[in-house]
Order: sequence, then C-alpha cells, then structure tokens
Amino acid sequence: MRSIFNFTFYKRVFWLFILIYGLLYVPVIFSQGTEDAPIILENFRHPQYGDKNPEVPEMMIYGAKAKTIGVLTYLDDLRIEFFDGAIEKIKAVIKTPYGVYDRSTKIIKGDKEIRQDSDKMIVEGSGFMADSQKKVIYIKSNVKVILTGDLKSSEEEISKK
Repeated sequence: MRSIFNFTFYKRVFWLFILIYGLLYVPVIFSQGTEDAPIILENFRHPQYGDKNPEVPEMMIYGAKAKTIGVLTYLDDLRIEFFDGAIEKIKAVIKTPYGVYDRSTKIIKGDKEIRQDSDKMIVEGSGFMADSQKKVIYIKSNVKVILTGDLKSSEEEISKK
C-alpha cells in the first residue's frame, strides 16, 4: 500500500528551507559584533587611567555624539579634561568641535580649531594631536598663547624644583 505523503519530498523541502534561512540570517548574526559595524553613542564619556592611581582617571574624554568603527572613535563637540589627582581637581580642559580618538594608541587628533584652558594659560590654535601616554599636546598652526596665572608664583615653583 502506498502512502499519500512522500516523506523524502518533505525532507528535501525542510532542508531547503533550513539552507535558505541559514544563507539569509547567519551573515546578519555574525556581523553584529565585528570591528566594521559602526556604533553610534550620545553623550560619550571615556575615562583614561594612569599608573599613579588606577582608581582615579588622569583624564576624561567627552563627546556629544560618538561614532565608533573598529579602534577609532569619531567625536563631535570633543572635550578633554585632565585631572590633578582627583576628579574634582581639573588641571586643564581642551575643547574642539571635532576629533578622532584611537583607542589602540590612545592618541586624539583633530583638524578643527582648539582651545586649551588651564589656571596658568589659555592656548588656541588649529589642528592638534594629543598623546595621553606621553602627556603631550601638539597644536599644528595659528597658535596663540595667553598667560593668565601669576608668573611670580610660577617662577618660585620652578626654582623649588
């Protein structure tokens, strides 16, 4: 007696659906966590810790909007705060409309105007590179320095060292 249902046909259809499902959805699943998939963040904050006190950040990187692709983070309205031993003690602040932070080298670069404010000086210019490991800020062009601190007390600090 012959059955109405041909099970080999249904097995083939079943495996065909599995194959189509796999071809359509597996690439989507694997692309979720790759380095090439951009991540968009609002109100970005990234602390940078040093060797002296690993519990308190040496600097904090802020961005109104951040787009991360791989190890690079593209930041709008970039603000960098440098701390003097505690988060409450801000040593200097850098502001620029746009910058790129490389998480692998810990270098921040930008080609827009920049302003650095500290208690002893204000530095303005165009384009910059900030290396947090070497603690160096390089301003590329149109540099303007305004000394605002008490120069006499600065000379006394230098002579003590």
